[in-house]
Amino acid sequence: MAFCFQQYTPLSWRTYRYIQLVVEIRADPLVIDDIYGTFTGYPFEQKAKLQTQDPEMGKMMEIGWRTARLCAFETYMDCPYYDQLQYIGDAHVAVGLLRLGIEP
Repeated sequence: MAFCFQQYTPLSWRTYRYIQLVVEIRADPLVIDDIYGTFTGYPFEQKAKLQTQDPEMGKMMEIGWRTARLCAFETYMDCPYYDQLQYIGDAHVAVGLLRLGIEP
């Protein structure tokens, strides 16, 4: 059996929640020693807090906060999955909302 160590690290990032690994093997067995992702998010400090009796609203706040961190790096971008571009309309809204609850 031939041993072949392979590692893949892309130069760009993508957002995801789940990973599906599809592998086709020939005669030799496959051994996966490790699979991992690296979190990339802007280190905002959350200053605002949402107090509500509705647990769904609490989840929405958590989702919004995670989205804000994922859509910012040195600048703001539309989303961390598709274009990864800074559109003036998106940045205007993001900056306005983020100024309400964070301190960069």
